[in-house]
Amino acid sequence: MRSRDELGATADAMADMIASQREMIRELTEKALHLSDISAETAASAEEVTGSATEMTEGNSRLAEQSGIGRARSVESSEVMLEMSSLIQISKNLAAGADKSSADMAAAASEGGETVARTVSTMESIRESVGETEDLLRSLDGYSQRIGVVGDTITGLADQTNLLALNAAIEAARAGEAGRGFAVVADEVRKLAEQSQQGAREVADLVQKILDGTRSAVASMRRSREEVDEGVAVARSAGEALERIRSAVDESIHDIRRIIQTTDEEVAKSEKVISLIDAVAGVVESTDDHVRNLASMMEETATAMERVTDGARDVSETADEIRRMTERFRLDRDDLPALRG
Repeated sequence: MRSRDELGATADAMADMIASQREMIRELTEKALHLSDISAETAASAEEVTGSATEMTEGNSRLAEQSGIGRARSVESSEVMLEMSSLIQISKNLAAGADKSSADMAAAASEGGETVARTVSTMESIRESVGETEDLLRSLDGYSQRIGVVGDTITGLADQTNLLALNAAIEAARAGEAGRGFAVVADEVRKLAEQSQQGAREVADLVQKILDGTRSAVASMRRSREEVDEGVAVARSAGEALERIRSAVDESIHDIRRIIQTTDEEVAKSEKVISLIDAVAGVVESTDDHVRNLASMMEETATAMERVTDGARDVSETADEIRRMTERFRLDRDDLPALRG
């Protein structure tokens, strides 16, 4: 009797244990199923993350390639701007040289204008002197003509005196001895008349020569005055031409200095652009380094996620194995009927 009670108690204890084991197996099965689902989801998420990481790695590779191209373009642009800045500086130096040459030309033109002005003034004075000399020569021509008239008068008087002396000598010869003294006087008068006539002829010849010389001098002075007038006109034209040259040179200097100012501004702008390009190149280079680092990190992430995926698959397979193993332990109280009674 006692043994049956002990066996019954043992059977009840085993039944309770089986029920407890059954509950544990049920919970273990649920946990295994839940773990399998979570592992599957984790594997799927890991695969998606791996795919995204792969795509990001490829995108970063393309971005790194574009960054490298951008850095090369930045370096090329910087070199072009440096060359352009050098050309602008050369243009500035050439313009500065042209400015100095133009300034020298303007100074020479101004000095030439002053020289021409002095020349015109001197030629004006010469023209006035030539005019005064011409007037004096004309006065001398008038005086010479008057002297010629006086010489003609003297010649006429000498001719008349000579004629009178001849008549007196004839009359003295007729008078004979009584007219001899008068004949001597008449002969002396005739000689004086002949000398006066000869002197008058010489004076007339000299006056004629003076008149010829004076008229030639007047004609020469007239030609000289015309040449001086022409020279004054030419000098004035030269002065006006030099003034126009000076004005043109002044305008050229103004334009050249504006070019120098513009090239200064262009040099400053090109230097600023070069600085900006260098800054951009630095940013691009830094970005390229970051992109390369990010690509490396993404590759490492993709590798890690592949390991996570593999681990999740292993966990899922393990959970499935646990679930299959727990299915073998389906026990019930009715499985031990002999123990009860």
